[in-house]
Amino acid sequence: MYINYNGTEIEVEYEVSGDYYPATRYQPAEYPEVEITAIYYKDVDVLDLLEFDLERIYELVNENL
Repeated sequence: MYINYNGTEIEVEYEVSGDYYPATRYQPAEYPEVEITAIYYKDVDVLDLLEFDLERIYELVNENL
């Protein structure tokens, strides 16, 4: 998936685990989890360089799912 991060297009690879289960009277809703496995900028994996802002990247990925 390509996303715009601070004005720069990056490619994010991720895995989704789990399923969505709606809330019931006894249990809260459950949602699948996204795990980012790689972030590429011009074919170079920059995941380690962007670890300081992974929360924002996760937000952008979830907005685009």
